[in-house]
Order: sequence, then C-alpha cells, then structure tokens
Amino acid sequence: MDSDDLAAFLVAGPRGSGKSFLCTVLAHLLKGQCVSQDEAISSQGLSKELLFLQLVQSKAARPSIRHLFIDLASASHTAVAEAVFAGFKARKSGSVKLAAINLTDKEDLTGELCFSRIMKRSLRHIGIIPQAAHIRAVLETARAEPQLQDMEFDVTADLDMRMSPTSMAANALQQLLPVTGQTSLPAISSEKLCQAVAMAEACEQDFAKRWVTLYWVVELEPSVDLWGLEALADFLAQAKHAVQTQHPGVVQAVEPHVTLSWEECNPQLEKCEGEDMAMTVHSLCYDVLLGLIALKVSLDHASLCQNPHPHITVAKLPGVAAKQSNDLLLRESRGDTRITTLELPSPVEVKGTIQRRLDCESMAAATAALATTLPRGNPLCEFGLVATPFAFDVWAEVNSEITISACLADLGALVSQPLLHCKWPPPLRGKLWLTFHEKPLSARSISLLDTLESKGSVSAVHVAIAYFYSSENILQKTESKMQRDLEERLSGRVAAALLHARQAPLLQRRLGQTRSFCLRCFTAGAGADLPTLQKALAAVITASLGWVLDDQAELKLNAYFQDDWILLGFKALPAECSLQACQEHSPAGDGCASPELVSASNASVMQALGAALPPASESQGLVKIDGGFLQGGGQIVLCAATYAALLGAAVDIDHVRGCCSDAGLKQRHIAVLEGLRKLAGGSIHAEIEGTVVAFRPGGGEVAVRASTCQWPLHCCELLSQGTVASISGAAYSSAGIPKNVLGRMMKGQLRKREAGAELFLNERYPATPCHFNCKGGIPSAHGADACGLVVAITTTTGCCFGGGSMGRPGVAAEVIGEEAARAAVRSLQGGGAADERLEEQLVVFMAIAKGTSRLRLGKAAQSLPLQSALWLAECFGATVRVVQQGENHTLEMDGIGDRSPPYLPASA
Repeated sequence: MDSDDLAAFLVAGPRGSGKSFLCTVLAHLLKGQCVSQDEAISSQGLSKELLFLQLVQSKAARPSIRHLFIDLASASHTAVAEAVFAGFKARKSGSVKLAAINLTDKEDLTGELCFSRIMKRSLRHIGIIPQAAHIRAVLETARAEPQLQDMEFDVTADLDMRMSPTSMAANALQQLLPVTGQTSLPAISSEKLCQAVAMAEACEQDFAKRWVTLYWVVELEPSVDLWGLEALADFLAQAKHAVQTQHPGVVQAVEPHVTLSWEECNPQLEKCEGEDMAMTVHSLCYDVLLGLIALKVSLDHASLCQNPHPHITVAKLPGVAAKQSNDLLLRESRGDTRITTLELPSPVEVKGTIQRRLDCESMAAATAALATTLPRGNPLCEFGLVATPFAFDVWAEVNSEITISACLADLGALVSQPLLHCKWPPPLRGKLWLTFHEKPLSARSISLLDTLESKGSVSAVHVAIAYFYSSENILQKTESKMQRDLEERLSGRVAAALLHARQAPLLQRRLGQTRSFCLRCFTAGAGADLPTLQKALAAVITASLGWVLDDQAELKLNAYFQDDWILLGFKALPAECSLQACQEHSPAGDGCASPELVSASNASVMQALGAALPPASESQGLVKIDGGFLQGGGQIVLCAATYAALLGAAVDIDHVRGCCSDAGLKQRHIAVLEGLRKLAGGSIHAEIEGTVVAFRPGGGEVAVRASTCQWPLHCCELLSQGTVASISGAAYSSAGIPKNVLGRMMKGQLRKREAGAELFLNERYPATPCHFNCKGGIPSAHGADACGLVVAITTTTGCCFGGGSMGRPGVAAEVIGEEAARAAVRSLQGGGAADERLEEQLVVFMAIAKGTSRLRLGKAAQSLPLQSALWLAECFGATVRVVQQGENHTLEMDGIGDRSPPYLPASA
C-alpha cells in the first residue's frame, strides 16, 4: 500500500461474536485504528447510528490512518461503505479498498456461544439486559447473516467465532493480505499476538468501568413469581391484607432481589457476576405503619453477602424506599413489637443471578446503546421509552397476559415489547407497552388490538407518548421545582413525541386539529390523583406547545406516576371510530421532524395575508389546509393549489412542507404555483422559504390543444392486473461516470455470477423481451455525477408498474440494475393495478372525475404520499372509501366532476 491508501475492514456478526474484540486486536497488530458504536453512546442530540457514521467518515478522512477496522454493530454495509468513501474524498491522493469480515458459527444454531460470551462480559451487557432468556431473545433478532450481495468488496472473509482469539487474528491476517497490500503474512510472533489479545481484553475491562455501579444484587429468575408460590401465597396475602388496612395503596415490589454489597468495586463479586445462586426463604416480616413487607433469606454463599440481614422486599407503599427493609429487619432482630413475623412451616428455595445495579445516568447510556441494535422505531432511548415517528406505539391496562402472549406470537416481528429488552426503565405495573413496527397499521395488527379489547385482555388503550424518569422524589418538591424538572424532560424528543402522537388517527378523526386538552395524573396502582404534579405538567405543556388546558376537552392526556417515573399517553377514542383510522396514518420520512399544530405565528401571518388579498367570495368558499399533516411535503401544496384552480376555490395553506427538514417553499414550488396562477388567473401569495400560501383563483379561459376528454373527466376502473405485456426501461449516466456502467446495469459480471436488470427480468419473464433506452454523457449538475435505471412493466389491461435505483459509492452497477428491476417486479407481485407511486398520482384524476372510480391497491401498506393524497381529496369534497377484498384493498372514490367550476360553462 502507498502511504496515502486506505484499507477499511467492515466486521459483521451477531451480538457476542467478538467483533469489537477482533477489531481491537487487528488494529493493534497493523498499527491501525478501530471504530465502534460504543464510542457514540455518550453523545447527545444525534442518533447513535448517525454519530457512528460521522466517526467513520472523520477517521477515513485522516491521511495518517492506513488501516481502519469498523465494528458494524447494527449499521448496514452500504451505509458504512458510503461513510468511508465520503471521508476518503478529503484526501488528496491514494486509493481505498474494502474488506468484509463475517464472524459465523454454522453449528451453533441456538446462539449458546454468543450467549456465554455476553454473560462473561458482565457489566457491558448484563447491566442492560434483564435475564438470560431476554439475552437469547435479542440474539435471535440478530442471527441472520449480513447481506453482502449488494456490495462489492475487494476481499470477503468468513471467520469461525469458535476459534481462540489468537487463531482468529492469525487467520484474519492471512485472508486479508490482498487488502493490506502485503504479499506474505507479516512476521508477527505468537508473543505479539498474545500481547494484542491481552491489550484488547484490557480495553473491554476499561470500557465497563465507565459505567457507575451502585450496588450488587442477586436478582430472582424471571420465572420466579413469589406471590404465586404455593408455599408463600397464603403468608404474603395475610401480610398484604394487614398492611392494606392502614395503607390501601401498597403495591408489589418491582424486580425482587437480595442486596449483596453497596461497594462499587468488589473483586470477589466481579468474578462471580452472571453466576446462579440459591436462596432459602425462612420467614416473612412486615410493618403495618411503615407499609413494608420483606422476606428473610439465607444464601448458599454467605461470604459474598455483606448485608447482615439478607432479605427480599416484596411489597411497599409508593414513596417508601425498598432499602428501608434493612432497618425493618434490624428492628425485628432487636425485638421491636411493631414488626410482625410469620415463620414458614418449611423453607422455600428460590434461585437468582449475581448482577450489579447501575446509576440512572449509566443505565440511560446503556439503554441508548442497546437501542441501536433493535429494529427501527423501537422507543428505547436515553430518556427511557419515547415513541418515534417510525412505528406505532400503544399502552394499555393488562387483564390477561396469557391471551396477549398468544396474540403477539401470531404477529411475530411486526410487534415487540421494548421493556422485555432492557432493565431500564423499570417494568410497568399492570400495563403493557406495545410497539408496532409498521406505519400505517396492517389489517392483522388492527385485528390484534380489536381482539385484545373485545376479549377483555386489555383495556384503556392509549396512544403511547413516553415513559420517562422525572427526578428523584419529585412528589416531595414544590410546584415550581416540579415544573423546572419537567421542563427539562419534556423538551426535545419527548415534546416531539407529544406532537406526532397527537396526529395519530386514533385521535385525529373525531378531534381534528383542536389544541384543547384535558390532563389527569394518577399514581400507578393506587389510582389517586396528584394535583400538584398535574398542575406542573399542564403548565409545561401549555407553555412549550401552546396548547390550551380544558377539563371538558375530548383530547384526554393521562399521566401515570410510578416510583419517580411518568407514563404519558392520549386516551384512544372508541374502537368504532378509531381503530380503522390507523390505516390512514404513517410517519414522517427520514430527516423529518414531527409536525406541529397551527401556531400563533402562522395564524397571524394568514390573518395578515387575508387583509392583503381579495377576500374569498361565496362562490369560491375557503379551504384551509395544514401543509404539515401526514406527509407534510410539497405534494400537499401543489395538489391543493391544483384543486383550487380547477374548482375556483380559495385556499389557505400553512405549515408548508412542515414535515421536511428544510421546511418552506423552494424555487420549484414557486414555479408551479406561478404557472397555476397564470392559467387560473387571480392572485397568489407565496415566497421562497415561506411556510404559508394563499391562492385566490380568478377564473378565465385558456386555449389549449390536448388529446384528452373535456370536463368532467369520466370515472375509471382499474381492477384487473392482467398479464405482462411489455418491459421497458431507461438507463442514464452523467459525463463523469465510466461508459461501461450503462451496459453493466443491464448485464454484467458480479463476483462469480452474471447479474443486472435484463438478466433478472429474463429469468422471471422469458417470453417478454426487454427494451432499454440508454443515454450517457449527460452534463453533470452542480459538479456532481449520477447514474441510475428506471424499469416499467405494463400489462394486457393497461396497468403499469415501475421501479428505479440510483448509483451509490461502493455499490456495483449490476446491483443497481437488479434493484430497479426487483422494485418493479415487487410492485407487480403486490396484486394491485399500479405501483405505489402511480397510485398516489391517480388520486387527483379520480377526485375530479364524475362518478365513482375504483382502483385495486397493492398488498403493501398504504404509503404516506397516498394517504396524503386521499386526505387532500376529501378536503376538496371527494368521498373516499377503502374496501377490503381478499388480501388486497380497493380504493373507491366518488369524484367531484359533476360540480362545474365557476369559470366554466355548465355544458363544458
């Protein structure tokens, strides 16, 4: 390798396979550097994956780094490779090579090897994941091998993770010779290998030390239900009944455990971390006045316990610290008559695992790290749980866990319970949080919610917002101090969750855009009101979001308080007007922020425009559109203006492109709006970067020669897909792209197989010839080069299905071709009469037609642009129905073509 060259090694494998360990060893041996998502854990503001990619890019840009080892974790090969190339561009010369290292174990089908390694890493993972069963559950989500067919690497190496660290490093060096630029294995002695391995082990230990340990415990196995054990049930019930005579609000303790030591560093316990320990319960003690119940236990390894009175706190009054059980048992040993002791007729043995408890900040960092390995849209973050725009979250009261488990098993990966994956935040008592990893909800998911409610398994369904830590002993603070603490928690991510949850269809259809809300705060378990907390929370929400508190409002925001944690959610409307509406809602896209409701600033702008523009006449009417709703992009603005021009209706649009990271009008939008104004006459107010549009069409006549029918358009039906009639496509490339790229997108050699769009399509439709139009040498725009392919499949009934893909650094041209062809075929196989992009474009024509038009939709969930188009059509008077027919839906729309525009004669 030349001094300016870079070799990047992308290491993939399941959790616990040793990716970061191998990166550290190889970086030490080859004097390189390694990058891991672990380095991004403590950063605030950016997502962990984005910060990780920025780290990759910054290190790839440094000329002094010749070997870069990257632990992919949850990041894709494509995203990391793009970051490498983007960073390398900053170097003035040299070349870059990519190597893919995949750690596998074909024989370990159960993941036991990864599981054992995770357990040995102790704090690094045990502090995050609750129990062994849940570790295995997380591992199962990552067992699929990485998909490398979409990438082109200089070297691909598979390593057996069962090898010893030294053997794995030596094997990796041998396979990676072509990338390292050496012709033979470097003269690395076994002593140097051992030193590198020892150094990597020390790095892992140092990593664990950055999280603060509060104390050590033996945590009971998840299968152990103390209240359900026959030998304990009667005694526990007797004690709870006695305590409840004084304190009705006593609740069962969360995460029962035996405290071993309050030392942060305990070498003896560190050696035993993750091991099982047996405990024996001898008696039960309770204090009626204090509201506390504890079990006295003895341990198999008593020398590990520094607590003179080992115990398990099983129930307590909210606000009473569990550690007060130490004082309870001390007083009992001294003969305090206020303590009641119930001796068990025979000892009861239970088992647990030696673990450590972290402080809140460490748990927050650990949770955020874990969240990067879970599916997109998972609400786990540094706050606890916060709903995202990329999934649909609900929580509800739990009445039957058995029925719930059975229903969830039927859905599989579409729904998850985030609290199963993490020890922080603490479990919800009597409630269940579900994350549906889809937007909008599919028919199966809607059916699941309906089934759970109808069977009484769940009740009080809420649109989930957040489950976050408020502050220590917040109920003991004054209202002003409560408010300051809540202001910090309810800013940023939690506030955004409030806004996008407010737009959920479970609330939207009946409540519209009202800014009034009703707030109630309860103590979880006891159900008691918390007036001071309620006032503080309401003050923060009204001040930060501009909402109006109204006890009579239909929008009901409920807050449940549990051990300094707050669970927020909007009470869902009755099923008959809410569950089906889930099909009409989906999240903002990548790089989008949550749309806000109408703000005072936008309202004042619209009022000012109203004074400057002609008022809407009675014939025109006035249609007000929230440009930040649903997709919240330019489509809403342009389609709304088109409807206004056709119907002669005045339209006011605010929050223009409110869901886009670069909100506001761009030059392309201004050009279209100006064209509509020239066609329809009248006046329009629209400015570049502006977020409001006011259009008052005036009417007139324009002479146009076009091969189309006259007004009104006839209704249409596209219900039968037919068979494939023709396949065509267009490939393009700019002047800076190699000339052979166009042909390779059609047909080329990818590793040891032929690949490309033409081959892909010929294999599936051999009787239908493919016709491609290729055009290269297109002038570059803004100094950037590009290439891509668009494929169109038409059928005997006139249906059309398209797909496309654009070139990206590190992705072979053959792969780009196959991506475009695969997208078109996927749309065809969806069973509809058009691809999802064409579906949304047909909505406008169906809306302005006379009569009822029908379109068969594909099996895929309705896209966000389609939902936006349907919503907008309804705003201008069309009637929309989506009817289930087998596995597909049919879109039926009663158009508005029978309503003659005011500037056209009735006979037109």
